[in-house]
Amino acid sequence: MTSITNSPYTSIAIAVLVVAFVCFRQLQTRSIREERGLLLYVLVFALGVLQTITFLQSHAIGAIVLALVLVSLIVGLGLGALRGRLVHLWRADGQLLRRGNAWTVALWIVGLAIHLGIDFVSGPLDKSAEGFASSTLLLYIGLALGAQRLVLLRRAKTIVEHPNEAPTEY
Repeated sequence: MTSITNSPYTSIAIAVLVVAFVCFRQLQTRSIREERGLLLYVLVFALGVLQTITFLQSHAIGAIVLALVLVSLIVGLGLGALRGRLVHLWRADGQLLRRGNAWTVALWIVGLAIHLGIDFVSGPLDKSAEGFASSTLLLYIGLALGAQRLVLLRRAKTIVEHPNEAPTEY
């Protein structure tokens, strides 16, 4: 019997809350600390790796489900990079500012639905792999946020070089 702390539904609930919080924050105008780098995202990714390893130690995962999760992680990287391009980015009073929009929220929802949807299709494919996608959610979130951050930081360098360029609205 699965305890509540090891339940895939607990992982899903936590992930939904985290993504809701991230989406809420992305819709607000916020400053970006360019010097911070990627430490937070690397930490989330590392926790995701630990959670994934823990799951794999007690479950045998078939090649199809493993491939589906890997594809989802690659999609998460791509969607993170796309969100980084779609975030409104500008400088005001010497600060780098950013604000997401409906597209960035929609991409979070689509990415999360794809990733979690793997658990729904993996049950019939491989009963022992049920819950694998939800156990990799922190891995997914760390990769997606890291990709978004890298694109934003790259765009910020362009804004520094061209301070008179008007920010692009999406």
